Parts: sequence; structure tokens; C-alpha cells
Amino acid sequence: MHRSGTSAITRGLQVLGVDLGESLMPAASGNNEKGFFEDADIVSLNDRILGQAGRSWSSLESIPAEMLTGPEYFDLRAEATAMLVAKLRSRQRLGLKDPRLCMLMPFWKCVLDDLDVDVSFVIALRNPLAVARSLRARDGIVIEKGVALWGQHMLSAARATAGHQRVFVSFDHLMNNAVGELQRIAEKLDLPFPGVDSPEIQDYETNFLEDGLRHQLISDRELRRSGRASEIVADLFEKLLAMAEPAAPGRLPNKDLDIEDLIHRFADLPPLFRAIDTLEGALAKASANAAHQAGLAAEHERIRDIVQKAHDDACNQRDAALAQCEILSAEISILKVQLDQQVARTAEMDRERNVTQKAHDDACNQRDAALAQHQTLSAEVSALKAQLDHQIAVEAELVRIRDTLKQAHDDACTQRDALAAQLKQEASLVAEINRIRDEVQQAHDEACMQRDAALAGYNALSEEIGSLKEQMKQEQEALERQAQAIRAERDSAEQFQRAEKSRADRLTVLADQQAASVQHLQQALERAQAESLAYKRSTSWKLTAPLRGLSRILKPGRPPGRSLPEARSPATTSSKVWKLTVSNTAAESPLPPPARRPQIADQRGAAPRGSEWLAVAVHAFYPEILDEILSRLATSSVPLKLYVTAPAEAVADVAAKLRASDWPFILLNTDNRGRDAAPFIASLSAMRNDNATLILKLHTKRSPHLPDGNHWRTVLYDQLLLAGGPEQAISAFAENPDLGVLAPAGHILSTAEFMGTNAGNVGRVSENLGISQDMVLKSAFVAGSMFYARMDIFAGLDETNFPADQFEVERGQIDGTLAHAIERMTGLLAERRGLRMAFLNDPAGTPRPLGLGAFPYV
Repeated sequence: MHRSGTSAITRGLQVLGVDLGESLMPAASGNNEKGFFEDADIVSLNDRILGQAGRSWSSLESIPAEMLTGPEYFDLRAEATAMLVAKLRSRQRLGLKDPRLCMLMPFWKCVLDDLDVDVSFVIALRNPLAVARSLRARDGIVIEKGVALWGQHMLSAARATAGHQRVFVSFDHLMNNAVGELQRIAEKLDLPFPGVDSPEIQDYETNFLEDGLRHQLISDRELRRSGRASEIVADLFEKLLAMAEPAAPGRLPNKDLDIEDLIHRFADLPPLFRAIDTLEGALAKASANAAHQAGLAAEHERIRDIVQKAHDDACNQRDAALAQCEILSAEISILKVQLDQQVARTAEMDRERNVTQKAHDDACNQRDAALAQHQTLSAEVSALKAQLDHQIAVEAELVRIRDTLKQAHDDACTQRDALAAQLKQEASLVAEINRIRDEVQQAHDEACMQRDAALAGYNALSEEIGSLKEQMKQEQEALERQAQAIRAERDSAEQFQRAEKSRADRLTVLADQQAASVQHLQQALERAQAESLAYKRSTSWKLTAPLRGLSRILKPGRPPGRSLPEARSPATTSSKVWKLTVSNTAAESPLPPPARRPQIADQRGAAPRGSEWLAVAVHAFYPEILDEILSRLATSSVPLKLYVTAPAEAVADVAAKLRASDWPFILLNTDNRGRDAAPFIASLSAMRNDNATLILKLHTKRSPHLPDGNHWRTVLYDQLLLAGGPEQAISAFAENPDLGVLAPAGHILSTAEFMGTNAGNVGRVSENLGISQDMVLKSAFVAGSMFYARMDIFAGLDETNFPADQFEVERGQIDGTLAHAIERMTGLLAERRGLRMAFLNDPAGTPRPLGLGAFPYV
């Protein structure tokens, strides 16, 4: 469970030699400064598993186990398997820590069962009240829900790990006595303990464990006194705490306690948990909407401040322009006064000029007598002309100033109109902001009402559950009694069905054998009768007829009173027919029903172009296993085409799965004869038509006669298809021209050691292919009949030399058939072309074939 000290306990496992991998999540300040010690890949995958089920780590409602183990999680289980295979490849002990595993154990147990690895469980235990308070501080989860989450996680973990090697570790015990707890864990899980005085133990106890790791310190009895935990959670905590107590000296370790009664009591709570999750989802949505509305209000406040600042700046500019206009108006007034003064001076000067002119006229009359006065008056006239020019310039400057003032006035009017429009727009923005503020307030009020209604509904549900609890318990007991009766009836019916099915299977096999025997005897009898009739028509038979009659007369023991023709019993079989029936030829050449020729049931697309593509031959006798092949092929980027064979009853299912994929394919409807060998021979002609050069041979293997047949299939598929298998095969054939067959690691067997009852068929097949018996005894073959190979090695292996009629009728044989003989041809087919076999993971090496006792899958 989260916040239960899982990080501290996992760090302790690392001290005990457990490898935690290389992709650990980094520490988080304010959350887990010492580190999480969680594999980031596992955490990401667990989040996707929860997301596909519509849950999160804080959901009270658990995921049904049948959902996690159902087909909808097949792809995620395949991904998890591949992930663990990669992480386990170079590690002796791998540790995985994630509190989400408590709720997802049905999923991971399927994955671990498929990998067939030894698994041990360490379950961290902490006071539920301390966990709940830590969750409230970190995530804001209310105390009551935090306690219920603890009960849900811990009950799921205890139930899922029952019967497995496990140890319960109290976080408080670890903080108080770290060395003792690590010793207990090491003894319980068979882990090496480095010693009390070792540097690893000292560093863990002194530097890693510190009081700051334990923010919530609560006594064990506080849980019941708090009133915030149900009796179920309190009982569960006390039972698990007893299992986490170290054994007293001289006493046996504590045994796992029975928690089935708690499981039954806890089964009444999922509807309540579902309702709480729904209410919390609604509250979270309302809170998110309120936060969104608050954000919008803040944004509009910011926009209003910007508009207000723009308005203030415009007002300041307007006031500055008006002040400038007033200054210009004052200057114009001053200039007007100066102009008036200049006009007055000009008038005065005009009057003086007139007087001067009159004086000039008088002086002209007296010019000769008053020349000095004339020169003085001339100088005065020049000065007056200069003043006049200056006056003209001043008048021009006044006109220019007037035009400038008029332009400034026009600009001020334009700016005034723009400011008025801006003020009008600002008023509309203020109105819009007020309207949005009202809508936000209304949404907030509605969210508060919904919250109050949800809380009222929660209280009502709590009261209703309390009142109906006893009634549900009684109904549960009645349902349990009915379920026991139904299970008993079902078990009886299933036992009867199994017996009937077994009897029907035996009768079917006997019927098939009888039909084949009758047909064989009928054909042998017809041949014998034909030979007998031909002999009777011959001259020698006619010439010896008197001798045969005489021998019958002289033969002792002839029944009296019967004529010669009647002396022979009508049921007596001629010696010729009997010899044909019991001869080696008849025994070694059975006459099964004729096989149907393969028919194309469906196809799509053409083969890829170029030399680096793969022809994938798949015999899909079990359509449900085909998904395992297709999902693994999807991890490869190699261009390919599928050549799939299937019996008539499986064609529809196989066609649907192939149509759902993206690869080109051809689907052949073949007879259920010759296991995967005869269908493979039938598909070779289609591969030759597409000019295929490299082949990957697969089939939907189940091996029901072996206890670990499914595990064997998984090993073969993973080695050939995962971790870049197709890419490795294409590169290996390109780099090694002498390479003919690539086999999964550890699957090349000695033909002589594993000949079994196949010597006769192997001899005939090798003779048909022109292979000597000496080569047969020294050869090897690929166990499981799945491998990569060059197309050239299969020359001569076709329907002409090995028609489907030659393969035995399927009766569940596990050895001695023609298909088993062709399986043992793998190495011989390559060797006759001068090519060799190798393992996919070591294409340049020379493998040593395994003998009897060295191969596990037999």
C-alpha cells in the first residue's frame, strides 16, 4: 500500500542482494527524498492497466480478476512477459516494487506463471491511520477513504499471495530494529545476510533510515479509538500485524492466519466503494470547473487592468495635448498684442513719413541752402525702409504660426474623437466582464449545491448500508447455500460430460480404425479375387481340375452326405487373401481415405519486393493460438508474407484474424493429416511462386501429451520472434553463406538418439530424397519443427514426392508417423546442399546435438 514504508523496505532488500534493475524512478523533493526504488517501466505499464479498466491507484472499487486474466488484456500480458524476460536475462534475483501490484496481482500472476519463475512476496505493513494521514498530507484524500484504501489494498495482497512464499514486514518494526527485521526477511526468503557489522548494514541503519522517514507515528490501538476505521479494517490490521511480529526465542515462526471471514465481510463493500468513486469523480469535475471559471475571472481581471491602464495613458496624453493647446493659445494672444503694437507703430511711421515728405518738399526748395539737413533726412528714410521690410517678415511668420496652430487644433480634435471611441469600447468590455463574473458566481453556486447534494447522498447511502447490512448478510448466506448446491450439480454434470466425451472419443477412434481396416481388407480382397479369377481362367487351372477333385475326395474328414462343392465353408478365406492380409506389404502400406487437395480459402496482397523479406509458413490447427504468433510478429519491422494452412473447421476463424492484420497472406484449406509437415509441403508451392528465399516455419503447437507443452510453445515463440529474431535471422543468412537452418537455442537433437519408432519411415523418406543411410545416423534435427531456413534446402520436398494420401489418418499418434520422419529430415536437407545448422543466438558457432536425457521437453 502507498505510504506504508515500501521504499525503505525495498532499499533493505537491495542490501540483501536483490537487484532492482536499471530504470528506477528518481527521488522527488517534498514527496520521497530518499528515492522510490520503483521500476519506471513497471509503474508505467501498471498505470496503463488501471487506465484500460477505468481506474486509478486511488480508486476504491477493485478490478475483477476475470477481467485482468481475460482476452482484453492479452496484448498487455504479452508486453509484460517480454519486459520481464528482458529484465531477468542477466539477473539472478530481480526485485519489483509498486503499491499498484496489490490490486493487479491476478494480471501479474498470469505473467509469472507463463515464465515459470520462483516468486516470493514482501508485504509492507503500517498502521492504516498513519497511512491515511500521510495520504491526506500528500494528496488531500480524506482520512476515512485513506483507511478504506488501505483495507482494499492489503486484503487483495494477502488473498493473492496466499500459498506462496511471503513475509509481512512492519514499517515501525523496521525503524525500531532494522537489523533484526532484515535478518528475519533473509531467513524467510532464503536471501544472503551480509552480517551485522558489514558496511552495507551499517550504512542502511545509520545513514538511510532516519526519523524523518516516519512523519506519522501513531500507536496500534489508536486505530479503533479514532472511530475512522471499520471493524473489518481494524481486524485485518491486527491479524496482519500478528503475522509481521518476529518469532519469540524458542518458538516457531508465526503462521499465516485465516482471513476468509474478512474477505466475506469485505465483499459487502464494493457497491459503496463504487458509489464513493462516482461521487468523488463528480466532485473533482465540479472543482475543476470551478477552478477553470476562477481562471477565466482572473484572466478578465487582468484584461480589465490592461484596459484601465490604456485608458489612463490616453487620458494623460489628452491632458498633455490640452495643456499644449492652452500654451499655444497664450502665445497666440501675446503675438496678437505684439502685432497690434506693430500696426500702431506702422501707422505712426506713415504719419511721420507724410510729415517728412512735406519737409522734404520744403527742403528741396531750400536744398542748396540746407544740404546737411537733407543727408540726415535721407538716412532716416533708409532706416524706415528697413523697419518696413522687418514688418513684412513678421506678418509672414504670423501667418505660418496661425497655420501651425490650426493643424495642432485639428490633431487634438482627432485624438479627442479616438479617445471617446476607446472609452466607449472600454465600457462595453467592463459590461462583458461583469456578465462573465455573474456566470462564474452562478457556476460556483451550482457546484456548491451539487457538492452538498453529493454529501447528503453519501450520508444517506451510509445509513442505508448500515440498515441493510444484516439483511444482505442473510441473503448472502442463502445465496452461498444455493451456490454450493449449484456447484455440486455442476460438478456432477461436468463429470458426466467428461465421461461421455471420453467414451465418445474412444468410440470415434475405434470407428476410424475399424473403417480404415474394413476399407483395407475390402481392397485386399478385391485384389485377391481378381488374381484368383485370372488364375482360374488360366490353362494350368483347367488342366489341374481333375487332380483337385481327386484330392478333395481322398481328403480325410469330409462331412458325409455333402456334395464336393458344399464341402468348403462359405466363410473360408483363400490362402491368397490371407497372405495379402498378414503380409508385411499390407501392414506397412495402409490404405487411408483419399486426402482432399489443398484449396485457397482467402488471400490478400503480393509478396514484398527485394531480397530481404521473410516467407512465414504457419499451420494454424489451433486458431486461438494464432494470436500469440501475430502479436509477436508485430514487434518486428522485417517485410514478410504469411502462408497459412488450416483445416476446414478452423478456416473461418483464421481468415478473420489474418484480415485484422496488415500483412499480405495466402490461406490454404488443408486436410487434418500429417500434423504440420503435410500442410507445410502444400504451402511450399505458393512460396516458390513468390520467389521466396528465406522461410520461417511455425505452427500452433499445443503438445497435450506433455505436462509443460504450453511453456515449450512460449519458449519457442519468444526465441524465434521476440528481441529482433527476424532481423537477426536475415543478417545471419546474409553474413554466413554456408548457413542453411537457424534453430532456437538448445533445440538441435541427435537423430540417432531420438529415432524412436521412426526408422522405417526415415529410411524411405531419405531414399526418396537421395540421402544415404550413413548421413542419417550422423545427422541432427530441430525439435519442435520451428526454425528459419533457406528455401533451397527443400528441393524435392513437394506434393509429387510426398502426396497427402501417404500421411496417416490422425489418431493422436505421438511417434512413428510419416510426419515424425519428415521432422527428422531438417539437418539432412541442409547437409545434402553443403549447408549447416546453427542456433539463432550464435549463427557462426557449431552446435552440439543433444542426446537422450539432455533435452527437457520429451
